[in-house]
Amino acid sequence: MSPKAPPLFSPLRLVPAVSLVLLLAPTAARADVGVRVPLEATPDEVTAIEAAIRTAQGAKVRTFAARPGGDPASPLVPSAATEAFERARRAYKNLEMDVARAALAEAEAACVAGGACAACRDLLFDAHVLAGAVAGSLGRDDAAVAEFVAAHAVHPSRVVDPRRFPPKIVGAFARACADADKLPSTPIRVVSKPPGASLAMSGTQIRSGAEIAVRSHRVYVEARLAGFSPRCEAIDPAAAGASAHEMVLAPLPAPEEEGEADRLLAATAPALDAAAIAFLARIGVDRFVALSLAAKPHRFAARAAHAGAPAWVSLPPLATAADAASPQFAEALAAAVGEPRVVEAPPPPDPPPEDDLDDLDDDKEDDSVVLDPDLGELPDGGATTGAKVFRSPWLWISLGVVLVVVGGVVIGT
Repeated sequence: MSPKAPPLFSPLRLVPAVSLVLLLAPTAARADVGVRVPLEATPDEVTAIEAAIRTAQGAKVRTFAARPGGDPASPLVPSAATEAFERARRAYKNLEMDVARAALAEAEAACVAGGACAACRDLLFDAHVLAGAVAGSLGRDDAAVAEFVAAHAVHPSRVVDPRRFPPKIVGAFARACADADKLPSTPIRVVSKPPGASLAMSGTQIRSGAEIAVRSHRVYVEARLAGFSPRCEAIDPAAAGASAHEMVLAPLPAPEEEGEADRLLAATAPALDAAAIAFLARIGVDRFVALSLAAKPHRFAARAAHAGAPAWVSLPPLATAADAASPQFAEALAAAVGEPRVVEAPPPPDPPPEDDLDDLDDDKEDDSVVLDPDLGELPDGGATTGAKVFRSPWLWISLGVVLVVVGGVVIGT
């Protein structure tokens, strides 16, 4: 005789569903706190500050040390591009023109693939000049002119070095550039997806969607956006037509995210724009504390912000790293990052009537937000409000109830 099955909504049927809810519930509902410490901070000071902020916020602290020399250096020319260009030069000297053409195309492709058009600016100029010299040697005068004009567009202020090329090439380059300046221009517009990327054409910053007049058959545009891989494209303005050319950016691979966070938060003065805040929130950092050296008698000046803040907020200065554990600093930090913490203090007064709560919150925000002239303003955090929703306990309670009911029905059937 088989055992009798429990009723449809028996508690025994709900045990697996409850276990499933516990497995799916987040073990740490709060995101990390990113702390930027000055280079001069000692390891003991960093440890003390980390412990104090970890206790105050009840969250993991990710420390970013300011790098020597200040802000990060400019991107480097890809080694593959340099190697290919050197092969092209050797082939040109040996009159191996087809080999030189292939190597020059490889050098250009390496710059584009590496998202380093700005860093490759000089190399691209030299590559187009050399490609023009190769085309001229093969009797392809029209192709030579096009290459010279492309070189001029990449670096308008540079000229051909007469020590590296014969007078014939130097003169042809000068004539091609002079004639190109008389030709009618072709308009081009460039936008990024997602929007907000920094765009540069021929080493000059351009506005997204703005119409730019060019006279070359090829221009290089580089797009950079926090949290995304840099992208470089060689664009034919005539082929782009009247519609804007869209540069689609890909999110950074996971192994590169920590380096990007370090680049953003370890700068001399971390100025976080909307894209930077969205990226940091995506990798679990939605509160920020920036420490810098202060004038005596204090040791550190401190500022804080969070993903939804309109500006950095100044915190009480620290005479020593141990002061980061003081109730005064903890309360100021909690107010600045929008995460209140209960600190030992006298019992609070009776709460105001419900009708006055909104006015009280507005007054508190007005008193606590202080614009920082050094770090600048932070944009609205509308794009990162999803992180706050997922930290809400009501979301997980509602999800748990739904999963319990569904699990019970599935097991019962």
